[in-house]
Amino acid sequence: MDVMILFSIIIIIILLNYFSRKEKFTSLYPSLGIRFLTKNDASTVFDNFDALKYYQPLEIKLRSNGKVGFASLTKNIESIRKIYKNNVVNFTKKETLKIIRIVHEINNMKYPIIKKWQFLKMSGKYDWNLPYTINSTIILPASVLNNDDLKQTLFHEQFHVLQYLNPLKFNRFYTTKWNFSKILTNGQKNQWIKNRFVTNPDGYRNYYTYKTRNGTILPLVLLINKKMNGVGIYLNRKPKATSDLNILEKNGVPVYKKLGNISEYYKKFPFYQNYHPHEIFACMMVKCAFDNKKMDTDTKYFVNSLIS
Repeated sequence: MDVMILFSIIIIIILLNYFSRKEKFTSLYPSLGIRFLTKNDASTVFDNFDALKYYQPLEIKLRSNGKVGFASLTKNIESIRKIYKNNVVNFTKKETLKIIRIVHEINNMKYPIIKKWQFLKMSGKYDWNLPYTINSTIILPASVLNNDDLKQTLFHEQFHVLQYLNPLKFNRFYTTKWNFSKILTNGQKNQWIKNRFVTNPDGYRNYYTYKTRNGTILPLVLLINKKMNGVGIYLNRKPKATSDLNILEKNGVPVYKKLGNISEYYKKFPFYQNYHPHEIFACMMVKCAFDNKKMDTDTKYFVNSLIS
């Protein structure tokens, strides 16, 4: 371990022990660029959670672990918002130290890193125990804090914050280098899709289509037999307008394949979370940083532009 990193961690531990004895343990570390949000901060965060307006009844029921049933959609959305607020818990000192250590290690990696880290901890079994972001805040279920891959998780999630802060730059990269086409609809106009739709908090602002040899697809996450699956919805043609999908159907059901079974797509984007360019990019960066995956020239140039 680098001597300076070790020295910094020792100083942090000494300070935390001092403040804990004084009963003035703080959640804000401005010199480190880290903030641990408390339960009192929950209302502001979830009041600004715009992705909720796209949530659908089945998705809400599963995200809430069955605590929200099938009432009116507006009522359901407010019910799950309340559940979120009520299940925010404060980080323990042990968890805080662990995250500070990991952030220090990440900050010394030669990759784009956010300058301000903001964390919020959730209790309970909600949102399938998956981490995600709300604008610039990284939401961490309590269960992930003990995972061996927490460093990879934080590294992945911070790219979603970068994507939130640099939407035009990322969109240009996806459309010019990865050949995605941006659209203005998420497919929810189709009732079959709407009933099974899963909103991705890290990518709900933009959706994309992708042209394969066997047709243009709309990558989405859908609930198939109540389980999340990344699928490609086939279109009759490449949309002429960004809001015109013209979904290919058979017996009233959209024609789709799991993304892992669309060989051309999966060969180019061989990741479990390949249902949105934001997820593909974050997964790819984890592979490059931790598994020594090589970047192509275009991606390397783009990554360097994020660092500068």
